[in-house]
Amino acid sequence: MTTPAPIAPPPDLRPEHPLLSRIYRIVRIPPHLEQSAWLPPVLMSLIALLWALMLASGGDIDPDAFVVGEIAPRTVRSPAELVIEDPEATEQARQAAADAVLPIVDDVRDMAASQKDALAQVFVLLRQSDAPTPALRTQIEELLGSPLSESDFAELYAARNDLQFEAVLSEAIDLLTETRVAAEPDRWTALYPRGVEIRREVDGEETLEQLAPDDYRTILNVDEARRFLEDQLFNRHPDLTYSQRRLIQKLLPLLVRPSLLPNPVETRQRQQAAAEGVKPVYFRLKSGEVVVRSGERVSAVQAKQLQGLHRQTSREADLLGWLMRLALLLGATFLLIPYTHSGGSWRRMNHPQDLVFLLLSSTVVVGLIQIGRIVGEPVVQTMPDLPRETLLLALPYSTLALLVRLFYRPRTAFRIAVLFAFALTLFLQPPLLILPYTLLPAALGIRVLRHSRQRSQFSRTGFMVGITQVGVWWAWALLDGSSSFAEMAQASLFAFGGGMIATVLTVALMPFCESVGRYVSEVRLLELAQDDQPLLRWLHMNAPGTFNHSVTLARMAESAAEAIGADGLLVRVGAYYHDLGKGYWPTYFVENQRGHNPHDTLKPHLSARIIIAHVTQGAELARKAGIPTEVIDFILQHHGTSRVEYFYRKASEDDPERLLDETQYRYPGPKPQTKETAVVMLADVCESALRTLENPTEERIAEFVDRLVEKVYTEGQLDDAPLTFRDLHTVKKTFTHMLAGMYHQRIDYPLGLKPGESTDSGREASAKAG
Repeated sequence: MTTPAPIAPPPDLRPEHPLLSRIYRIVRIPPHLEQSAWLPPVLMSLIALLWALMLASGGDIDPDAFVVGEIAPRTVRSPAELVIEDPEATEQARQAAADAVLPIVDDVRDMAASQKDALAQVFVLLRQSDAPTPALRTQIEELLGSPLSESDFAELYAARNDLQFEAVLSEAIDLLTETRVAAEPDRWTALYPRGVEIRREVDGEETLEQLAPDDYRTILNVDEARRFLEDQLFNRHPDLTYSQRRLIQKLLPLLVRPSLLPNPVETRQRQQAAAEGVKPVYFRLKSGEVVVRSGERVSAVQAKQLQGLHRQTSREADLLGWLMRLALLLGATFLLIPYTHSGGSWRRMNHPQDLVFLLLSSTVVVGLIQIGRIVGEPVVQTMPDLPRETLLLALPYSTLALLVRLFYRPRTAFRIAVLFAFALTLFLQPPLLILPYTLLPAALGIRVLRHSRQRSQFSRTGFMVGITQVGVWWAWALLDGSSSFAEMAQASLFAFGGGMIATVLTVALMPFCESVGRYVSEVRLLELAQDDQPLLRWLHMNAPGTFNHSVTLARMAESAAEAIGADGLLVRVGAYYHDLGKGYWPTYFVENQRGHNPHDTLKPHLSARIIIAHVTQGAELARKAGIPTEVIDFILQHHGTSRVEYFYRKASEDDPERLLDETQYRYPGPKPQTKETAVVMLADVCESALRTLENPTEERIAEFVDRLVEKVYTEGQLDDAPLTFRDLHTVKKTFTHMLAGMYHQRIDYPLGLKPGESTDSGREASAKAG
């Protein structure tokens, strides 16, 4: 019999986003470096150094503490000889340079030449036309640039052969080139009180002429220019007829247009260029020079110097003090960040890649805090009644601890919260408030955010963090005694908002951490447990028996995991996907067979290969679909390194003298590494084999489960899992209770194998028996 082709995987898999996958490849630690003894100290040092660099406030001068007219709280000396820019004086100098630039006005009188050519073309068209047609009228209007009434057009057409009339109009255009015309010259005195610069292009070269306000009277408006032209023309040509004069009066408004046009765009560009050409204004402070003394009133000049000194020292911080604080932070980092090479629960930070996750996530969080501080400075300056410290209460200090809590144990998250609060205390001001304000709300948020399966849990966490921050601030304000009730109420709003903002950012950053760090949160697990997941739909469609087995197994394993304090949700999702590879060859597994058994025509080693392949094929399919590593571990570990007992025995019986290669009949493993994967292995063994138990009473089920678990234990499949004997007892008790309520069928055990004789062999033997 020919082995049929495997069923194709579902086409609607969601591959991982290429950008996130690329980021993961960049930040992923190469396998050959993961076990290096020097790697964890280097990563921990990088974390401390990153926080020290990003959180460094750069000096101990708080310019907001020195208010003009108020008493200076302490003496401030210049730490070195400094040349500090005076931004206010620089801005004043630049504004003065910009104001010195006169407005630009374009002189476009030379465009009258084009009007003269257009006028000549008008008379050519009029003489060439046999009648005053509408089309001719349209052409004339386009040349003149203005509409003509029907009567004016008729009179113009009638005078088309009047050469004197044409010459007078041409002379009017020549007079316009000698006359300055503007739209509203009477307003120029108010608009341009310092004068203007007239820009004119002569033979392709730009010329500038400064025009003083007294010269504005030489500029005519449009009506004045029209009357001026009438007077000039009629005086020069007294022989003009009445009809010629009347037609000239009608056509002059079409020819007279403003020749002086203000150019605000060019004016702004020249003002900006003049301002940029001004060099900064500096003031010099000598080393040790007293800027302000304690007890004296702060002057405006001293306040300006303190602002400049603060800006300068923020860039040139006290290196020795910064190094001392960095050394303290390094010590705390090595003390508080847990790291071990041994295995353990996926919720512990026990891998170098976890430190990379901490490095990246803390970079984002610290960056957001610093962005909030930078953005908050302009807000404080525009709101004098808002203290700077009040605005800082709204920064998301608890976000890092909440992010770590989503993927690690509470104890690990609390250690990170303590370390981060210590770093903030070392590098931000004022330190006495920052330590309790950042640590206590983060600790409570870690306690409240026990499960992230519901959106309301995040809302509750944000509320509790905000309330705690309000309480810490009130306690500090009451002890300090310098804040009024109105200021405390205002600060409470910012403190509560800070807790909510921290939680919102946690939710927003969670998908990024899942993708880049290859972690899985409870929200992601709930998404994977949905029936509309492509892989589950594919498994349900092609291997319904396997799918039903997985669902049953999930109920058992989840209950047992929760009974021993393991992650029940992770166990449930892992059970859903643990037999994913059986969807490729569904008819080779007994739960999907309908009377025909394809193993009847296969050699035992080929049957064993197909049975074993469902582990590796399922893991590969899950990786392509972007399933988290924590779930893939259930696929790889749910059989451990156990042997495919039935086909191994059958191969031995078919050829007793042949020495079998046992590796061909063993699953590749690894053995279960966590409590969660171990529980799924035990549940799979018990649920599969129990199908063969006759008369499954609760007593027989309890004895049966006890024998199966003991066999798995004695085979060494649980050696790497952190299960205690108490855990095993609780798991067996839970399985017995669950199985007693599930099974009511009576199924004969195939081929005479005794109950409990193998792990997955029951289904293998059933597959053979059909």
